[in-house]
Amino acid sequence: MKRLLTVLLCFVLCQHQVLALGTDRLNQFKIGTPSEFVFQSYKGQELMTIKLLGAVKKSGLYHVPKKMDLATLLSLAGGTTSDANLVNVLIGQKDNKTNKGLEINVEKKLEEGKIHLYDLRPDDVVLVKRKKPVIDTDTWRLISLISLALTSILTIVAIDDRLKD
Repeated sequence: MKRLLTVLLCFVLCQHQVLALGTDRLNQFKIGTPSEFVFQSYKGQELMTIKLLGAVKKSGLYHVPKKMDLATLLSLAGGTTSDANLVNVLIGQKDNKTNKGLEINVEKKLEEGKIHLYDLRPDDVVLVKRKKPVIDTDTWRLISLISLALTSILTIVAIDDRLKD
């Protein structure tokens, strides 16, 4: 009976940890609410549409005045997140015949003191990539699972040893 209780207790502990890891995995696919922003200086001002994606605080669809600068757009979006890779900001252009995006090193331009980064065009898509972590999510997940397995085994051994006494 004691052995059955030990196994049942360890099973419950393991299930709790595995479910916690599973919900973390689901959160990476969580879809945020769509965001659309309109910025006008005066009534009737001609606007263009820009899609801002990636490591910014408020990503979404922006309707902004023509001749909007990239730095101003990033400011309107609340700035970038702490894991933003400003070395390689990509801009996809609708009228680009080569289907190649434009890469801008925002970090370098700002260090050089350039405030004007790039004039956006209608229907541009701006992607601020995230920095690659030192240890990726899958590696952390593997370490967590190994840790969980070792903890469970040691718990079973410790409880079994106590029950023998």
